[in-house]
Amino acid sequence: MGIISSIEKQAKNKGRVSIFIDGIFILGLEEIVLLQERIKLGDDIDEGRLKEIAFKSDINTAFNKAIKYLGTRLHSKKEINYYLLNKGYDQEVIAEVMLKLDEYGYVNDENFAKEFIRSYSKKYGKHYVVARLKEYGVDRVIIDGLLDYSDTDSIKRVAEKYLAARSGVSKQKLYNYLYGKGYGSDDIMNVVERLGLEN
Repeated sequence: MGIISSIEKQAKNKGRVSIFIDGIFILGLEEIVLLQERIKLGDDIDEGRLKEIAFKSDINTAFNKAIKYLGTRLHSKKEINYYLLNKGYDQEVIAEVMLKLDEYGYVNDENFAKEFIRSYSKKYGKHYVVARLKEYGVDRVIIDGLLDYSDTDSIKRVAEKYLAARSGVSKQKLYNYLYGKGYGSDDIMNVVERLGLEN
C-alpha cells in the first residue's frame, strides 16, 4: 500500500487521528487503536493490515457511541443494533460491539423488559406492554416469564381516573378508552360492569 507519511490529530475529534500514506489521506482512526497496534510514522503498511486496523477502530468508535446511547436509558438489543446501523456501521462491526456490550453486562433484554413493565404496567394493559416489547425485539419467552402481574388493579385505577375527569361517559366510550390502553376485553367488561355505568 505504501509508507505512512503523516499522522495528524483531528481538529474536530481529539480522540482520532488522520493517517496519510505517501502524502494522501487514507483514513481516520481512534488514537487508542493506533497505540494498541503500534502504528507509527514511516511504517510500510499493506491494504490488508490497514483494513484490519480500520475494523478495530470502527468497533471502538461504535462501542463508545453505544455506551453513550445507553447512558440515556436502558435499551433493547434490537434498539442498539438499529441505532448503530443508522450511524453507518456495518453488521460485522455491530455484531462485535454487541458481543462486547453483552460481555460487560451493558445490554440485557430481560433487564430492559423488567424496567419497561415496571414503568408501563400501571398505565397500560398487558396487550399494550406485550406489543411494545415485541416491537423492541424482546423474545417472547422473556416477556411471558415476566408478565405475571394482574391487570385488575391497574385497569380499575385507570378507569376511575378517566371517569373522574369527565362527565356522562358511556360504557362504550370507557370500553374503547381502556381497550386503547391495551387491556383485554374480558377484564374491561368486568370493570365497566362493576362501575355501574348506566349507558
